Order: sequence, then C-alpha cells, then structure tokens
Amino acid sequence: MKNSGEIKKEEGLFTRLIREIENGRKFGHLFREKKPTIIIGSIIIGTDDYVPGPDGEYADELDKFAAGLALPAIQLQYGYDAAFKDEAAADALYNRYTYNKRNTVANYQHSWTEKKNEVRKGTGTTVSPFPAGTDVSTPPPVVAPGNEQRFRTKAQFLKDMTGKTTEASEELLGISTVHTSTNTTGIKPDLTYELVAGGHPQLKYTRGKFDKIQLKVDRNDGKGMVWLAEPGNITYTDNGTLPASGTAAVWKYIAIYMLNDVFVGDWCDPVSVPVHGI
Repeated sequence: MKNSGEIKKEEGLFTRLIREIENGRKFGHLFREKKPTIIIGSIIIGTDDYVPGPDGEYADELDKFAAGLALPAIQLQYGYDAAFKDEAAADALYNRYTYNKRNTVANYQHSWTEKKNEVRKGTGTTVSPFPAGTDVSTPPPVVAPGNEQRFRTKAQFLKDMTGKTTEASEELLGISTVHTSTNTTGIKPDLTYELVAGGHPQLKYTRGKFDKIQLKVDRNDGKGMVWLAEPGNITYTDNGTLPASGTAAVWKYIAIYMLNDVFVGDWCDPVSVPVHGI
C-alpha cells in the first residue's frame, strides 16, 4: 500500500504531465503551436535558497553579506564577534578577485586569436605586441577553499536566531528567503552570442529568477521565426546546418523568459548573427 507521501508525489507528477502536454513540452511538434500565457505585470517568486547559482550573482551576494556584517547596527543586533565579520570580508574579497580575474581569460584568448590572424594574414609593416597575461601578482589575502559552505554556515547561524533576526535585516544581508514580488513589465532576456567550434552560434543570457527561456530562430530560409529550444542553462549552442561552404547568411534569434512553463515579460529584440559555411 502506498503511503501518503508517495500518493502526493504521484499526484504532483500527474499534474506536471498534464501541464506539459497542454503547453506543448512533451510531444514536440504535435503541440508546439499552443502558446503559453504571457505574464505582463507582477509575479510572486519564491526564493527557497538564498544562494544564487550564477557566479556573478554569488559574488555580489558575498559582497552584500560582508558589507552588512560590517554595519554596527547589524553587529549589535546579532552579537557576532569580529572574527565572524572579518572572515566573511576576506572570503568576499578573495572570491571577487578570483571571479574578476577569471573573466579576463576570455579577453586574453580573443587577443591571441587576433594575434594569430595578424601573423598569418596581416598587412602593413608594424607588428603588434604579444597579449599581456592576467596579472595576479597582488592578490588579496589567501583564504581556504570552499567559501560557499562557510557563507551558508554563517548565514544559517544568523537565521537561527529567531529572537533577533528580522526579514529586513536578512534582506540587508542578502540571505532572505521570503517570497518577493517582481515587476515583469518590459523585462526581457539580454541575449548575446559568440561563434564557437565549427562556426556555430553559442547564445548566452542571464537566467536570474526564471526557469529558462524560449528561443526562436530565423535562418533566412523563408520560414520566418520558428521554435528552436527552451534552454535552462545560460548558454545554448545552435548546431543547425550552416550555409554551404564559401557562402554566408545572417541568422536572427529572439528569446523570452519562462517560469513554470509560462511566458514572462516580453520577447527580446532580434539578435543578428552572421554565419559562414566552412
């Protein structure tokens, strides 16, 4: 005999299956003409975990947490010691430094690609210098690996002080898990791209508080904008057939946010990507 937990789980899966069929998620082309409702206005988003996945947002959160702990009023409210505050500050500083330096790697790689192209097909008589590598000669004080676990431990320690903590202070520290209202008017994905191996476009976006996006593509083949994918990852590589060798085309992409299989906000402006046959 199934227990109540198993029954509830099956009911949830059944409800999800029905929703997927209604919104055209489960059986591809048979249902893809069905368009989800578009939410324009405000939605309530639950943030069960206060630690974001994207590295940039996480770096922002550590900075916010460290800045909040440095406030005398917050220190008086919770009563933590200086070591507690100082460790959080050191973790935030080292994490930010590492994140920022890591982002210079892409520019360094791009510079070397330009150098390689210059060496092989460049014109003129003046050669450019070799690209300078990322300077890590003056890092902040070193901290032990695993700052996320230390951050979670500190945050939970504060949140467990039920007689002292408040929603306002947790919001100030960036560790609030309350449901928040998000205004979706005019919100749309910031879609960017780069060409990766084989010349295929890799599309990028910031997921934020949403589940995923829906992507459409116009391959300049007379079909107009057609459904492409619904990536939950923040990058998606379009492996569609490239133009014939020696020819070029411009593919256009648009995207819209999705939450619980419902469109949220507006479609982004078309992003044009030049592609070439190899």
